[in-house]
Amino acid sequence: MSLSEQPGLLFVIATLLPLASFVALLLLGATRWFLRGYAKDSPGVDSAYQFLGGAVPGVGPAYCALAAIVLAFICCAVGFALFVSEVGEMHELEHKLFHAHAKHDDHGKGKDQHDDHDHGKEKGKHDDHEKKKDDHANHGKQEEKDVAKSEKEAKEQREKDRGRYNELVHHWEGSIVWARVNSSSVPDSDRASILTLGFRID
Repeated sequence: MSLSEQPGLLFVIATLLPLASFVALLLLGATRWFLRGYAKDSPGVDSAYQFLGGAVPGVGPAYCALAAIVLAFICCAVGFALFVSEVGEMHELEHKLFHAHAKHDDHGKGKDQHDDHDHGKEKGKHDDHEKKKDDHANHGKQEEKDVAKSEKEAKEQREKDRGRYNELVHHWEGSIVWARVNSSSVPDSDRASILTLGFRID
């Protein structure tokens, strides 16, 4: 995963930066507190103690925490701008795919009803209308070709839209497996044998 492929990671970084700053300052304070008791007896320990801030650490930790907050804000601002630039297209594609699927189902039902109706009409015609029937059959074949072509183009467009929609969704969600209780070669299926950690921006 990279920021170019998944800009949603900017929000993950924004979440982790203040936490990382807090943990770093906590460990720094604990180390300084530990060295404080030995600083008077050892020049080397005292040097390390003074390097970490000594008895009065000053404004260094405050600047560290402030820098983490500022960087987190920048990550959020950039992530928000990128998300806003894509969310409109993502919702539009979702709406388009939903209606295309519904229209495709309705068209299939309507075609079946139309075929049954035409079949009933053809049975009632007399022999003196053979020419008209042939014309009608040729016209029907042409219509079938046009419909087939139209359906093919619509299917290709749906696949294209689906690919673009999945690409946009992938930008703003992701997960990793961080715990597993069976072999990685065994599909998880419905066993619920893995734990994932991830994010989703919507």
